[in-house]
Amino acid sequence: MAHMKSIGFSDARRSSAGPDGGIDVRSSNAVAQVKSRANPVGSSDVQRLRGSAHGIEHALFYSRSGYSIHALRFADESGVSLFRYDEMNRVVGVNEAGIRLCGNTWDSYFEAEAEAEAEAEAEAEAEAEAEAELFSEPIEDRTFSPITGNRVFSEEQLHRLGGFMVGKSVCGPFGFIEDPAQMRRDVLELKLLACVEANGELLLPGYQFGTCYAYLPHMREVLMNLDPQMNDGWGDALWLASNPSWLSKGRSIHEAMRLGVQVDVILTRASERYSNRLRQDGVVGA
Repeated sequence: MAHMKSIGFSDARRSSAGPDGGIDVRSSNAVAQVKSRANPVGSSDVQRLRGSAHGIEHALFYSRSGYSIHALRFADESGVSLFRYDEMNRVVGVNEAGIRLCGNTWDSYFEAEAEAEAEAEAEAEAEAEAEAELFSEPIEDRTFSPITGNRVFSEEQLHRLGGFMVGKSVCGPFGFIEDPAQMRRDVLELKLLACVEANGELLLPGYQFGTCYAYLPHMREVLMNLDPQMNDGWGDALWLASNPSWLSKGRSIHEAMRLGVQVDVILTRASERYSNRLRQDGVVGA
């Protein structure tokens, strides 16, 4: 009924039950029948519709499974418009009369879908580029003065951290956190991990942000076990970026958190690491 209205039969309505030759929808100048059977519609069904439509300008047949050769031949000879629909309720004209009324073929749907997919890909690429612009230069191109107490990091360790998001770039009108105070609250509440440079700049490891800047799942639980006072942000960042042998498939810890796998193991290992730090007077291996 909705399709009939969309192609000009504005007064289309469901037909009441009765000896109407299987007519399912009527309008002032058209009748239609709908079949959802598994086998193709045969010529006898199309003939009955044509007979029931005597004196009516348009006879429309909708089938989910298509039509036999004889049905197509009879429809062409008698002027019945044939349509086919799929599980997504897309409707296309099957014979010349149907195409003339409907204006759609499967090719037109596929072309429209291809255009929509291309537009979606272009939008995704633009979004990814915009997201990438929020990241700082690669770690090897920056000079860091991390606040780390007595820890010394190797270049390889710093490189492992990858990209950062600079605190001031994620806040305000061009960031995804409107209020700088909110970002600091999230850091204090252990929802975000921040590394601090000597100049006081907050650097947020980029791996803790997902699609649409969603925070890394389970971060608060892990940080509560790993470093509840946030005394070693740089060391915590390195630990989350590591690929320990106790994780399956060579995943890094933050990748496993994102996927929600082996979280209990990560929490246990985080607690062990925190206990070891306390015993070692704050001297921690990455």
